[in-house]
Order: sequence, then C-alpha cells, then structure tokens
Amino acid sequence: AVMRVDGMSGGRTSVSEDATGGGITVVFPHALAATPDKQLLVLDSGLRALVGVNPETGNRTVISGCTATNFINPGTLGCVGTIRGSGPVFQEFLSSLAVADDGRIFVGQSFPGVVFLVDPVSGARTVVASATVGRGPAFQFPQGLAMAADGELILVDSGATAGQGAVLRLNPITGDRSVISGGTVGRGPALAFPGRLAITQSGQLILVDAGANVDRVMAIDPITGDRSIVTDATIGRGLVLQRPEAVAIDTEGRVVVVDAMLGAIFTLDLVTGDRTLFSNATMGRGPVFEALEAVVIVSQ
Repeated sequence: AVMRVDGMSGGRTSVSEDATGGGITVVFPHALAATPDKQLLVLDSGLRALVGVNPETGNRTVISGCTATNFINPGTLGCVGTIRGSGPVFQEFLSSLAVADDGRIFVGQSFPGVVFLVDPVSGARTVVASATVGRGPAFQFPQGLAMAADGELILVDSGATAGQGAVLRLNPITGDRSVISGGTVGRGPALAFPGRLAITQSGQLILVDAGANVDRVMAIDPITGDRSIVTDATIGRGLVLQRPEAVAIDTEGRVVVVDAMLGAIFTLDLVTGDRTLFSNATMGRGPVFEALEAVVIVSQ
C-alpha cells in the first residue's frame, strides 16, 4: 500500500492499495519517488515494473516494465504480460529510484548492477551505467540513488558483504563513476550495508546504514568523503532504531527516517542525533504500517 502521512499530526490515510484505486496490482513495492507534477512513482520488484500512482484517485498505471505477473511467492517471479517500453527489460531486483527536476527518471537494479534512464511518456529504458557502460568502479547493489544539485547522480552501493559498500558519483550522460566515500576514500566509521540516502540543501549526504549489527544514520561529506554517525544506539535520544530503511528531507530541512522493524517514522535532529517518534501504531490515527520500505516528502 501507498500511504499519506500528515506532516503535522502523523495521521495516516491510504492513497493506493487493493481496495483503493484501480489498475495494476502492486506486488512488492520497494522504492518511492515523486515527479515534478507531484505524481507518485513506485518501483515494484515483484512486478518488475515502474508504476505511476495518482495521489488523488489511487489509480495505478505501469509506466515501464511488465504489465502482468505470475507472482505467487518470492520464488515464483516472471512476466506473463506485455512489456511496456522499449529497451533492456527490468530484472528481478529493482532497488532504487530517483527523479530529476526536469522529470527524468532513473532506476537502479541490483545483481547485476544497472542504472536505467526511463522515459516517463513512452516507458523506454536506456542503460545509463553498468559493468559495460561507463568507466570507473563497478557496482552490484545500488540500494540508494539521488540527484545532486549539479545534475549528477549519487549512487549508494551496499556491497555484497559488510564493509564493501561505497557511495559513488555517477555522470548520467556518460555513465562514468567515481568514489565519493568508502574503502580507502574518506575517514570515519566504515560503511556496513549502506542504503537509501537524501541530500541536504548544503549538499551533505545523509544515508541509512543497517546490517552487520549496526542500525544507524550516517552523514558523508561529499567533498572529502569523511563519514560520521548521526544517530545510533549510543548517539541521540529516543527509541533506538532497529532497521532503518529510508530517509528523506523536506524543503525546510526536516529529516525523517522510516524504520521497518518498528513500523514507525521518526524525525531526526542532525546535530544531536535525537529521534522523535512521529507516526506509528500509537502515534497518529489511521491504518497502521505493515512493511515500511520507503518515504518521499511531497510539498502541498
């Protein structure tokens, strides 16, 4: 389901689900974004498609990818409908999503690591970066993707094992990549399994890092690559994060973090690391969260 959370009260209402809105059934929504005209985009690994969601009606339409699936369980995947849009087809592990101010849509796919450019009208898919497109370090698991102010993509590769993750800068035209932070680049705590990220107005990178016995939010200097812990079990007050999945920043600089294990949304103070519960089963009215995967902030 796609849910709307009130920015003041934390109250929740359903935007789109089986009983709300018509169109394609979403199987495994993994990433969420908004277009410049405030339409919603859902990246569905089960369907292997990018789905557009009308925030007013809840109607769901395939923008690119498979239009029907024989999904029964995680071991039974495959497209049985037509493929909307030309170009290389999406594979099973769709993992990240970013939208440029001009409406360009970028989709990250894991294993093998690929970044696609998707035409929002035709659904056509073009490979922007992969093992054979673009120069620079290889990536396998692009769990985070965001558009920087200079027009380049910031890609978070979670890595196959703890400590192998890195944050890359990716040119969306050439596909060339360079390391911003990770490995021998940048000082500070090593990344465990870095994931979704957001970018502050000053350009600082804020990302979740969960796995290998860590559950935290990190800050990365985009120039030096230096890493610091913003909040974890020992930094900041409030409920301790158990599985932070995603982070977003609104136009006023407020940072929100979603935690899948706690089924909760927090606001985060980047200075103190304090976590303030904003919406969960006991905070805010409406249907409870069941499997929090992603968050996007849409200004009214």
